[in-house]
Amino acid sequence: TQSKKAVKFFNAGEDLFNKSNYQDAIESFSSAIEKFPEYYEAFNNRGNSYANIGEFKNAITNYNKAIEIDPKNADAYYNRGYTYRNMGEFENALKDFNKVIELNPNDLESYINKGEIFKDIGEYKKAEEEFSKSISLDSNYTEIYFNRGCCNSELKNYKQAIKDFTKAIGLKPDFPVAYFNRGVVKAELKDYTGAIADYNKAIKLKPNYAIAYCNRGISKKKLKDYNGAIADFNKAIELEPDFTDAYFDRG
Repeated sequence: TQSKKAVKFFNAGEDLFNKSNYQDAIESFSSAIEKFPEYYEAFNNRGNSYANIGEFKNAITNYNKAIEIDPKNADAYYNRGYTYRNMGEFENALKDFNKVIELNPNDLESYINKGEIFKDIGEYKKAEEEFSKSISLDSNYTEIYFNRGCCNSELKNYKQAIKDFTKAIGLKPDFPVAYFNRGVVKAELKDYTGAIADYNKAIKLKPNYAIAYCNRGISKKKLKDYNGAIADFNKAIELEPDFTDAYFDRG
């Protein structure tokens, strides 16, 4: 078992870590490991310290050692998976998150991470499935509905996407991107009046939202409100002079 000295170094490392003093935390965890070479938590936390300063390879080495010491503890698999994700090693990340779920079938964050990875690599159906599993574990998590809405939008499941964005907005009414995305989907369904209402809300919450002005301009153009459309395209260009879409739409 851990000696009192090892625990003392470990606790000091925890304090330093919590104060974001990662370099000194690494030294404390290293001292704990010197006193007790099979200290799972010290390897895991030293890995977290390395990850926080961007030394991902050192972080992975420490998580590997933690897993070697205790292969049934999900924490190091999760942390290693998250680090692999940050490194862009998505296949390894997915393997680790699957292992966490095998050890703890209700691990919400692992499902969310899997969903976000699939979304990032354009596998929207798989992402949608992971977000749906996440919702079954926590039905009040705004970002999950938002992310599932984005996937349903990409999959052209527009009615479900609107439901997802509406749920996200219900949980977090000051969420400009959710209004914007719902507006985009309404425009896809040719509900231009509904789209404009959502763009209005997005712009009210985020007044410098250039693309929302641009999209609102497109919807106004569809409704033959040409003056309103030009005003919106001009505003988009004023906010972002490099906004080529707005020039094109204005033209």
